[in-house]
Amino acid sequence: MTRTSLLAAAAMVLMAGSAQAQSTTTGQTNAANVRAKLNATIQNVKSDVSATSAAIGNSLTIGGGTETGASVVNTQRFFGDATAELNTTVKDIGGKVDATAAAIANSATIDTAFVGNISNTQYANYDPTAVLNATVNNVGGDIAATAAALSNSATITSNFNTASSTQINYAGVNAAANVTVKDVGAKVAATSAAIGNSLTVTGF
Repeated sequence: MTRTSLLAAAAMVLMAGSAQAQSTTTGQTNAANVRAKLNATIQNVKSDVSATSAAIGNSLTIGGGTETGASVVNTQRFFGDATAELNTTVKDIGGKVDATAAAIANSATIDTAFVGNISNTQYANYDPTAVLNATVNNVGGDIAATAAALSNSATITSNFNTASSTQINYAGVNAAANVTVKDVGAKVAATSAAIGNSLTVTGF
């Protein structure tokens, strides 16, 4: 092998090693209020209907399921109010209906093939509030009506050596769903969920 070939091979090895040793460090701080409000009247639709009001203080997504790295470090701090309100009337729909009000202080999703070390830290100080007022009539498909309020949420899907997570919530968490449903051809799911801290870890 020539000297040039040896240098090229060595460069390829170094590049591969550096790619495997990539690290990601993120920090998000939000001290402002986040508010979302949707008033929607929907009728006479042949297909599906979706109405969503979402307020999120800090949101992070890393990876697409195939990446590798040395470390991922995430820190999120939210000092505002996250408020989501959905007021909707839906009728005469041929397909399914989804109505969602979601208020989230901090959300992190880490989806990788392998990361050596994963660290997640989330702080929430004020109150996420989600309110859903929905009247739904004459629907051919399924109905899902959801009011969800979360302070800290983290989902880790990865192989790893070590993973640590700290979630601290000082906030009141409020969710309210007022739902009226009539004349439905399929199933109905109505949910009101208020969650302080949520952590899901899979893949190890």
